[in-house]
Parts: sequence; C-alpha cells; structure tokens
Amino acid sequence: MKKFISLLVIVCMVVTFTPIVNSYANSDIRVILNGNPVVFDVPPIIEYGRTLVPLRAVFEAIGANVEWNQNTRTVTATRGDVTISLEIGSYTLFRNGVPIFLDVPAQIVEDRTLVPLRAIAESFDAGVQWDVETRMVSILFVEPLVLPAFTNPVAPPQSQVQQPPSVNQPPVVHQPPVVHQPYVPTPDPMEQFWANERQRQDIREQMNELNKFYNEQLARVINENSNRWVSNSDGIFTGRIYASRGTADVNRRIENATSELSRLTIQLMELQRDNSGRPDVANRIAQLSADVNRQQQIIDDALRERTLIMMSQSLIQDYDRSRADLQRQLDSIR
Repeated sequence: MKKFISLLVIVCMVVTFTPIVNSYANSDIRVILNGNPVVFDVPPIIEYGRTLVPLRAVFEAIGANVEWNQNTRTVTATRGDVTISLEIGSYTLFRNGVPIFLDVPAQIVEDRTLVPLRAIAESFDAGVQWDVETRMVSILFVEPLVLPAFTNPVAPPQSQVQQPPSVNQPPVVHQPPVVHQPYVPTPDPMEQFWANERQRQDIREQMNELNKFYNEQLARVINENSNRWVSNSDGIFTGRIYASRGTADVNRRIENATSELSRLTIQLMELQRDNSGRPDVANRIAQLSADVNRQQQIIDDALRERTLIMMSQSLIQDYDRSRADLQRQLDSIR
C-alpha cells in the first residue's frame, strides 16, 4: 500500500510540473521588429523546429489590418496591396490568392491564433533571422519607397501673362524645378546571393514536408481500403497507380454484382417460402445462400476499391498542384 501511494504521488508531480517546464522552455523566446520588442499576451512556442507566435500582435506591429471569421475559422490580414488569409488547422497560407505551403498549421492556444512567424513575416516581404544562442527572432520590415510625383505648374490666366521683354533686356529663361531623387543603395551581390539561397532552402524543405505528408496520407488510404500494405515512403507512387485506373470498370462490376444479387435473393426467398423439407430443396437453399454471400462480398470489395481510386485521385491532384506551386516559386528565384 505504501508503495502504491508513493507511486501515485510521483505521477501527480510529473503531471503537475510538466506543462510548467514546457511553458518555461518556450516563454524565453523574444521577437524584435526593427529593433523594438514585440509584446505578446501569449508566449511564442516552438513546434517541429518552427517558431509560432500570436498572429495579431505581429501583424498590427507592421500596420496590417486583421480580421477574424468565426464561421470559417479564417484569419485575414491586409496591408497595402497584399492580403493573406489562413484557416486554422490548414497547412496552406494564401497570399493574394497564391497558396504557400506551411510546415506547421495555424492553431489556437489560449484563445489566440498562433502561426509560423517566418511564413507570415515573409508574406509581407519582411526579413526574418533566428539567433539560436539568444533565442531571439529579428524581423526587418522596410516601408516601400514612394517617390514624389512631379506635376507641371498650372498656367496663369491670360491677364497675368507677362509681356515680352524689350529689345534692350535679355530674355529670362525659367528653369523647371530640380527634383532630387532619394538615394537608393545598390544591393550587395553576396547578400543577395545568400538571401536567394535561403529562400531556395526554405522551398526545398517545404517540398520535403509536402512529400512526407502526402506519402503518409496515401499510404493510410491504401492500407485501409485494400488487401495490400504500403509503407509511408511508397504512398505517392502506389497512389498514382490507383488514381490512373479510373472507376468505369469498378462501376460495371458493382452493377453486374448488384443485378445478380437481386436475382439470387428472389430465388432464395421463393424457396424458403415453399420449403417442404425435402433434401434437394434444402441443398438448393444452402447453395443460393452461399451465392448471395459471394455476390455481396464482390460488391463490398468493389465499393472499397472505388473509394480507394477516388481518394487517390483527389490526393494526387492536391499534391501535384501544391508541388507545382512550390516549383514555380523555386524557379522564380534568380
């Protein structure tokens, strides 16, 4: 009995103090925007190597307007001509309608929407750096440069037009005002090269996560709806095989088996109603019962195969579309 009580006390201490340790491990993450700290009412967390922060605090710090749709559980942020939207639990962020794949989905923690910091910051063309030693995220957000527009002066009324100078006076030449263009520094080629390389690496990581996600999803669908077992590394390859089959042949098998099942069921019901107890009738009933079960099994197998084909087609289409979007982003980096 004493051993049981001691074990119970230890378990309670582990359950009680575990959340505190995890919260402390993540609460020391600092976020700096243009040198100024960003204050959060819910501390940032790290999940699968990605830093998640409260979305509203970051967006409002850079001047974006944030809206929340409770019905669709979607967050929308707008700043200038850039609009991004993100649904809770989704791995896809949309920037002006263009999908961007996320490593970690948006989630709600303590009534606050937490999102991957790098993805949302870079959606507004901000630079992000992570310092492992100080556990500090630095965001550099530069306002777009707007040059002043030059307009021609309004012509004065005819009554105010000066008369031409006399012959003895030299003509006065009015020069247009000089517009001084602001200095725009030339980007360092090496900095640009490494910035592009980091973008390429991020996209490649997203591609790897995309492959892993759809491999696992397709393998699960195949294993649940077929008599074969597929590993997580072969889900996409095997899913393409099922997706290419189409459902026409399966639908014909279902239709034929259903028609045969109806015919056999009617014969079986007639024999059971007129059963006189003769051995030949009893044997015929047993044979028809076996045939009915066999046709029902054919229908069940065909229905599972049709479900497998349709789900494989849908997942393969989603995978190809997301993969093509990432490839276009990768090809656009010079």
